[in-house]
Amino acid sequence: MTATTGAVGVWEDVVGQERVVDVLRSAVRSIGSDGPAGSSGMTHAWLFTGPPGSGRSVAARAFAAALQCPDHGCGECHECRTALAGTHADVTVVATELLSIKTEQARELVQLAARRPTLGRWRVIIIEDADRLTETAADVLLKAVEEPPPATV
Repeated sequence: MTATTGAVGVWEDVVGQERVVDVLRSAVRSIGSDGPAGSSGMTHAWLFTGPPGSGRSVAARAFAAALQCPDHGCGECHECRTALAGTHADVTVVATELLSIKTEQARELVQLAARRPTLGRWRVIIIEDADRLTETAADVLLKAVEEPPPATV
């Protein structure tokens, strides 16, 4: 079954967050068939908050998969599977085991955000533990977050 028929799809692992899933599904469905150009209800930046273990990263990855999916998150297509597995060419997940995310890494993300998607409909960048950005790194990312290219989330 697919997400469009009411089944779970990419949202299967987002447990106990039905309202969040509804909001994210609605945003994905607001995108026209022509992708980012027809995305009147879609916004360019999303903040996933909650305590550790609440599923922030799981929800962000599911959202990225749904954005890439031609069926809005079926969970079965190549786009969904690769986005969820962390191997989709247009979905980048930044996770650090270090104490902070440095300025140089932020500059690389700004350059990446400026590129058009290569395979998918969107260039999606997920920054896990964004609170670990140094002040300078956060400043570097600010403009890219506030005014990203049209196909970047």
